Amino acid sequence: QDNSRRQKQLLCEKFDSLYTILEERKKEMLQCITREQEEKVQYVRSLMRQHGDHLEGASKLVETALQFTEEPQMAVFLQNTKQLIKKVIDTSKAAQLERTEPGYENMDHFVVNLGRAEQVLQKINFQTDYQGEEEEEVEEEEIEEGGGAEEDGETTDDQH
Repeated sequence: QDNSRRQKQLLCEKFDSLYTILEERKKEMLQCITREQEEKVQYVRSLMRQHGDHLEGASKLVETALQFTEEPQMAVFLQNTKQLIKKVIDTSKAAQLERTEPGYENMDHFVVNLGRAEQVLQKINFQTDYQGEEEEEVEEEEIEEGGGAEEDGETTDDQH
């Protein structure tokens, strides 16, 4: 019973260790997505402010133009129109504000390929100590030779 309890405890500790690793990776990857989301939202908000300011200026210009049309004296109207035309030209030049690219909001580039990891996890089974050590060495060699999670398409903090 003591031996069985000890084995159960060791098994639980190993699985808890795996859970901890997975939770840490999930947390890191969620932070990466959140960081990019915040950058994109901040950028879009700055564009919204720019476009809002431009719209406000254009609206004031239209109001001014409407007021000029009510001018009864032709000479004053012509003088005001010259200034108004200059303001319209300046405003139209400023209308070339920066915009986001189509699909800018898309976050599909964050991809995690867990196919290989899922296969390995499905194969977890009990082995004798000798077989277990040999299996660990083989898996370590595969990882060192390029069989690691990042080559399976796992997104890391450096990949955006």
